[in-house]
Amino acid sequence: MTMHVELQAACSALGYQEGKQYVKEPDCLESVKDLIRFLKREDDTCDIRRQLGHAQIVQNDLIPILVHYTGDNTLWETVIRLLVNLTQPAFLCFKSHIPEEKTLRNNYLDLESHLQTMKEAFINEDVFAAITGKLGDLLKLDWEHRHEEHRLLIERLLILIRNVLHIPPNPDTEQRTDDDASVHDQVLCSPEHHVLMLFSDGVKLSDYHSGGRGFNARLELSIFTLMATRQKTNCECGNGSELFNGFWEGHVDARHAVASVSGP
Repeated sequence: MTMHVELQAACSALGYQEGKQYVKEPDCLESVKDLIRFLKREDDTCDIRRQLGHAQIVQNDLIPILVHYTGDNTLWETVIRLLVNLTQPAFLCFKSHIPEEKTLRNNYLDLESHLQTMKEAFINEDVFAAITGKLGDLLKLDWEHRHEEHRLLIERLLILIRNVLHIPPNPDTEQRTDDDASVHDQVLCSPEHHVLMLFSDGVKLSDYHSGGRGFNARLELSIFTLMATRQKTNCECGNGSELFNGFWEGHVDARHAVASVSGP
């Protein structure tokens, strides 16, 4: 796939890998903003996100930036905005339906394939360590010190996690036996269990009740549902029942929680 010249220039200005360290270019932040603007102008074929998927900028640039530049808040939060956009389901990108026309359907399948490749990049435990670490810091803020920008970042981080877990498996590439861990399992079962710890130690429905954030409560429930329903097999962090016991301990009944923040 041939990349647009301006899009290619923006990608080249993000940074580069030097050994184990990712080095951002001076115009990295502006380039990330440019990519967000390009996505706003893409056509019905989702040409921009498919080109970015083909170039693997999520794997080669955006995830390394998340890992290596957690201290650069402006850059980090802008990258999160871009990742939320790039990881949204192909179904939503194509106006909430699977195209029937042959060319558009091929574009849809192309985008879904790129998403499945992106998901593999999130197996790296450092990625979720950075995400959940930032989320944990935000949730430690007292309500009187939690501003609108903090709330937006919390929501974007939860949406990103949901988007990643929502990406469907690729049966053609995941040729595994019943005892093997799928890509989804491996995302959940990183050595430090950061995704699971997110729910057992940090993001609780009660954190949102006092703020009336029904949207966040639904996000948490949708993430938990994806964690439970798509888990294929046992893995290093235990079997299905053991994985999610910690989530429910100390939590209120989920249906009552959503009802209480959603109103009548």
